[in-house]
Amino acid sequence: MFDCRILPGETKDSLLEEVKNVLSNEGVDLEKLEFEFIQAGEASESPIETPLYEILVEVVKGIEPNADVVPYMTTGGTDSEFLREVGCVCYGFAPMKTDMPLSEFLKLAHGIDERISIDNLVFGASVLYETVKRFMQ
Repeated sequence: MFDCRILPGETKDSLLEEVKNVLSNEGVDLEKLEFEFIQAGEASESPIETPLYEILVEVVKGIEPNADVVPYMTTGGTDSEFLREVGCVCYGFAPMKTDMPLSEFLKLAHGIDERISIDNLVFGASVLYETVKRFMQ
């Protein structure tokens, strides 16, 4: 058994074919295996050509002028797929600075002793506050 996410533009059938191709190329006898989807939600994404995304970029660059704001896919699940189904734009947005090497920074998320720096807490709260304030005007 394994757990994976279906990428935008892909289907569960194309994922299954890719898994079978990889296993077959490794010499695995596919006749001895059973394949079953226990749960398979379609991939979802929101466009970035929206007023909200423009505000996100403006706010981040206003606070941190050298920052780059780019879409980034992360692992994990989200309830946003249900909101997107009814037409809502949803972004997983957690503004943080990488104030240490990225490889170390990523280990802190959902790990033992999960944490961020005080500077990151202040930065993130400031960006989120300003984003909501501007979006609601």
